Amino acid sequence: MRSRVEIVAELSASGTTALVRLRAEGQLAVRATGPGRVHLVGTAAGPLGGDELEVLVRVGAGAHLAVHGVAASLALPGAGGSPARALTRLDVGDGASLHYAPGPLVVCRGARLRTSTVIALAGSGRADVTEQVVLGRFGEPGGDWTGRVVADRDGHPLLRTTQDSALLATARVPPDERPVRAVVTRLELDDGTDVGPGAATTGGAVRCPLAGGCLLVTALGGDLSTALRDVAALAGRADLADPDAGLP
Repeated sequence: MRSRVEIVAELSASGTTALVRLRAEGQLAVRATGPGRVHLVGTAAGPLGGDELEVLVRVGAGAHLAVHGVAASLALPGAGGSPARALTRLDVGDGASLHYAPGPLVVCRGARLRTSTVIALAGSGRADVTEQVVLGRFGEPGGDWTGRVVADRDGHPLLRTTQDSALLATARVPPDERPVRAVVTRLELDDGTDVGPGAATTGGAVRCPLAGGCLLVTALGGDLSTALRDVAALAGRADLADPDAGLP
């Protein structure tokens, strides 16, 4: 199955954010739930092996948008054994801001999934992006997952990072050295005016300052709630601390 979501927000003549395009087909639906706020809603099981999912979000200059998920998605094995692929592209214009926090993605036993998130900022655009991956449902091992994140500002690289389930399978998290079952990443891409906090660690999480006042927080956990808690403890900005708050 091929699924595609397109969300476009622009600054209106009155100075408010207008949702000028909301389109979805396949496994996801998109719903406007408030001014400058959208929720993604699953309408079918998946992604299954061989499925292709594309989410495109564009925030025009000066606009402000928050995109959230309603529930977890389950990546499941397909009949042919080929991997499912999911591409998320987030384009944020000059002076615009995007808060992107879809629901958790559970990679079930036997599933194969390749995810890619590409973020392009222009000028003083800002983005706060949180991704949650859980390896397996309760009591089962996880599937085969590889996730890549690419972030640029005005065509200049800010971040290139890749994670995969094979590497995570070798890790253990304190204090009881449990195997890793969840990974949460939060990428705060500021406009360069705030240098942000320094490097730090807590539990299974690490905070890494990036160029231009940007920040990457990554947490490995024996469960999702622990990883989310550790990410929140190291988040760099008070105004972005609530994952349901959106950007001003």
